[in-house]
Amino acid sequence: MTFGEAYDIFKKEHISKKKPRTQYDYKRVLKAYFLPPFKTRKLATLTYEDVIAQTVDCAPREKDHALATARVFFRWWCATYWEWLC
Repeated sequence: MTFGEAYDIFKKEHISKKKPRTQYDYKRVLKAYFLPPFKTRKLATLTYEDVIAQTVDCAPREKDHALATARVFFRWWCATYWEWLC
């Protein structure tokens, strides 16, 4: 499964259940920092270093927010779709 495919499922299954401001923030961060470089990459090939590299130029608070959002996304994916790695 690619990051882009997982993102589409994440929007439907997870983000849609959140409050409007949280929905906005999750979508904004994922689209701004992670979707463009990772859209076609397999999730199993992404590393911690890949994710960190996307936030190098961010302001400190934005970096924290971006990494927190990425953590929510990857924890959701691992808990829900771990079998895609096998």
